[in-house]
Amino acid sequence: MVIDFKSGGKPNDITKKSLPENIQLNLYAMAIREKYGKLPVRATLFYIKDNTVVDYQPTEDSIRAFSESLKKMLAAIYNGEFPALPNYQRCSWCAYGSLCEAQEKSGEGGGE
Repeated sequence: MVIDFKSGGKPNDITKKSLPENIQLNLYAMAIREKYGKLPVRATLFYIKDNTVVDYQPTEDSIRAFSESLKKMLAAIYNGEFPALPNYQRCSWCAYGSLCEAQEKSGEGGGE
């Protein structure tokens, strides 16, 4: 089993249905398979603030699908294709706000 402890509360967009696409849990599952030769039985997000658990059972099929998605993400990053997807929750924690063209265009911070 893999557990990713989160200090905050559970965001509304995290559901059991969305976890097979979760980058962190799938990378952890892949690392465990690499080290121990098999996938963990469960991959879990545990939100400490509201004592909420969301988990899924990674399978070879779900990891294969994630792996293909990961390859596409990495290719896009290598090609410089990673457009900003600003929203309040992401941007409020982002350390790159002063460099973000999307924030400059929207007038929400950024720039000096």
